[in-house]
Amino acid sequence: ENHISYNCINATYDWKYIENSDVVGWRYLDKILFKDDTISFLYSARSDLRPYRLQNIIIKNSNGDIIKKIRFAQSYFESSGANPNDPATYKYRSRLKLDSLKFADPYSKTYQQTYYFGYNSTNLPPYFTDYSTDISYYGQDYWGYFNGVATNSHLIPIMNPCSNSSSVRTSDSIYMQATILKKIVYPTGGRSEFEYQANTNRSGVLIGGLRIKSIKNFIDNVATIPVYLRTYEYPGGGFQSNWIGRTNMADFSRWCYINLSDGVTFNYTSVPIGRISYSDGTTVRYPEVVEFTGPQRETKSVYNFDIFQESEYSVPSDLELIYGCTPPYPIIIPEGWEGPQVPH
Repeated sequence: ENHISYNCINATYDWKYIENSDVVGWRYLDKILFKDDTISFLYSARSDLRPYRLQNIIIKNSNGDIIKKIRFAQSYFESSGANPNDPATYKYRSRLKLDSLKFADPYSKTYQQTYYFGYNSTNLPPYFTDYSTDISYYGQDYWGYFNGVATNSHLIPIMNPCSNSSSVRTSDSIYMQATILKKIVYPTGGRSEFEYQANTNRSGVLIGGLRIKSIKNFIDNVATIPVYLRTYEYPGGGFQSNWIGRTNMADFSRWCYINLSDGVTFNYTSVPIGRISYSDGTTVRYPEVVEFTGPQRETKSVYNFDIFQESEYSVPSDLELIYGCTPPYPIIIPEGWEGPQVPH
């Protein structure tokens, strides 16, 4: 996270980079024991920022015979400049990718069934490192999705009111889909393809995250006409979730401290004051989803959902209007200070 404090009267500022991490250790499931069967999970080392990857699942009966074996075939999404021969930097420029799932025949012990996966070909930028000069990492929207912006030098969407050094944190419906799952090829030879679109609120504004637009099933891996088609519509858009769904997300990255001698100190952060976790990780909720099936949309199904709607914020007070600290910014005012009066 990036944080900055700026005082317009004293023209002073303080810049900080804060790296947050809640990981205190890694725990991996090793085995599940049943009355008759045992499921074992086998891991191997990874080349990106995580230590291990799941490579095999083996199921044995009470006699120790293998009755099912699943293999995870993996490679990596690689950001620009990725060099597998330089492990120290490669881990910041790679992300694990599942290429296929293979199921072994319990008798021949050979892999007879394979599911293949295809992804959006747009690459993500490298992870942040404190020694990296690649600023493409800062090309993120408010929700952390890649937005393709290559000119941001930090993540703060709005800076102090005395300058215009801001970062572009708006969402981009194309770059948001970088490395998203696009295709599954089944052991039978058929395949499914997935088409996505960005979330939108009730005003049609793009909101971080993707929703499904269509699912197409094909008879084989070369067919161009689907045998089954489902398309989806979201009439009127969705309701934005509490803090993190506001139209002007930059407003939620500022809070103010006011006192008589120093005026107003504006504090800015790269994340909204109200975290996404306050809304269970959901950026937008849809009260209605319409599903059509068939190339001519022959069948229509309408799904309605009860949506909790957050209350509106109050009109800003005179003090808030003067200093530009409008709800929901936390405003800290020293006790006993009545503040300036606004002529009406």
